[in-house]
Amino acid sequence: MQLLNSRRLDASPRIRVPLAELLDAGFTRTLESRIALAGGLADQLQTFAAWLEERVKARGRQERAALRAARAAMRLCAEPLLEMDRLADEQHVSRRQIERDFTRWLGVSPRHLSQVARVQGVARHARAGASLAVAAAEMGFADQSHMNRVVRQLTGVTPRQFLRSSGSPISAAFRAATGGGTVYL
Repeated sequence: MQLLNSRRLDASPRIRVPLAELLDAGFTRTLESRIALAGGLADQLQTFAAWLEERVKARGRQERAALRAARAAMRLCAEPLLEMDRLADEQHVSRRQIERDFTRWLGVSPRHLSQVARVQGVARHARAGASLAVAAAEMGFADQSHMNRVVRQLTGVTPRQFLRSSGSPISAAFRAATGGGTVYL
């Protein structure tokens, strides 16, 4: 979120980082208050979406590197198997510059974001009925054990546990809002 204000993230966010650690206390309290006053789950999600949109619209002048990192990250999320050299060429910079931009503005490497997107892809394939082995192959993992290691490293649980946990109402609502994506907070 600090990317929107063209400020560098102090600590690298990871999948298991609580949202409150990624935001300053003022923003977090405002968000929590608005969500607490909202009615049901649908109203709470609408409140959260409105809050995010408000933050995006309030942005100031962006640094070119921040916008480049954001564009590259969106492209990588859409196509997690994209080669880093091609991603860098699309942004008209070197591979090393893309890596520096990611580290500075997003707090993660392109490889880490690619792995997160690949795990999301595995979850989408598995929810659509594919076996974990087929999902692993579709998302470019060498084999199912490679996928198991990556999922466990990123989420702290096995792929089966990860897929079971994605059946909660809040997960389903976020998936519907993101067109089938998995949201990590």
